[in-house]
Amino acid sequence: MMINIGALIGQIGMVFAERYVGFYLAFLLPTIMFIIAPIVMFVFGKQYHKRPPTGSVLGKTFKLVSLGFKESRKAKKRSDGSAQQGFFERVKPSHLQSRPSWMTFDDAWVDEVRRGLLACRVFLWYPLCKCPCLRQFVGALLTISRLACLLSDAQQPHLASSDYGDSRYAERHHQQHRSNRPGHFYSNL
Repeated sequence: MMINIGALIGQIGMVFAERYVGFYLAFLLPTIMFIIAPIVMFVFGKQYHKRPPTGSVLGKTFKLVSLGFKESRKAKKRSDGSAQQGFFERVKPSHLQSRPSWMTFDDAWVDEVRRGLLACRVFLWYPLCKCPCLRQFVGALLTISRLACLLSDAQQPHLASSDYGDSRYAERHHQQHRSNRPGHFYSNL
């Protein structure tokens, strides 16, 4: 909680320092804090509770999921009703007859993995949103709109003709019409 409060105060303080004093103070404040932080960690390092790293849980998660697929195939072959159990119920250490050597966790950890993977379902839609075919579709629409603008210019013969008595007027009017379209914004600056 105090980390969030400190971050909020720091962000607000930097904005006010940038607005009322200048950018140098807005960048100087975090620099000072980053210089003080290692000193505080070095001086008070003996008072911190240090735990050794436990390693990555990603390897155990992949092993757990692969064991779940193996157990699912075995459960389909058996007729003892184990096929009715859920995917993660089959791989809980309490449900296994022979526990692998890498399985150093309990049933609660398997439930946490299950909840984590269910939460990752949100990311399954991400490839659909960032799909290359969608980008090609948008690119094709932009190309079609540009062609439509070019065709509309070609279908207005009065812009290229000298019906107004002066061909320079038609050329200037044509340039103004083209500069109002997207992509030609900087041509009239």
